[in-house]
Amino acid sequence: SLPHSLYVMLPVLAATRRFVSTSVNRFALNQPATLLSSLAMPYRSLSSGAKIDGQELEEPDVLFKKVNIEVKSHEPEVLRSYEIFVRQVCDHLDLTCSVETRNSPIFDRLSLNKSPFIHKKHQRQYEFRTYVKNFIIPHVTGCTASVFLEYIQRNLPAGVHMAVTHHRVEKLPEALQKSLDETISTNSPK
Repeated sequence: SLPHSLYVMLPVLAATRRFVSTSVNRFALNQPATLLSSLAMPYRSLSSGAKIDGQELEEPDVLFKKVNIEVKSHEPEVLRSYEIFVRQVCDHLDLTCSVETRNSPIFDRLSLNKSPFIHKKHQRQYEFRTYVKNFIIPHVTGCTASVFLEYIQRNLPAGVHMAVTHHRVEKLPEALQKSLDETISTNSPK
């Protein structure tokens, strides 16, 4: 005799077994299962086209005028080591990289009590130094920038903060272009 909970689960197990066997059979015939194909999400490949349902759609790649990467750390040696790493990655990807280093660190000073209780006379001074480096990569395509940023972010040392800013040139909207053309035509000498 089977327990009651197993009687309840038998139809579910049978349906799952039927689904798995049909899915395996369809994969064996190079035909996707209907449930799995409906769950498939469109993705963007590294090329300029995206694949949706096996068809490649052409779309123009984004061009960035420059990508500015700001990294901050409390240890200057960690930033120097990371700078060498980023330069090597740029060399392998044929990117030009310029590095700007802030000469003086950012100081944060705190005065806190030595004791967690109230003893105002006994205080201690704490100082946090934050060192900053900026990596500027000019003229990058969107695919190259995404691969580059993913790689350097995955290899970011512990305790290092990164902020990325993309600068790209875009076409003026039609309303602004018309008003600009009107302004130029009215101000031009005749």
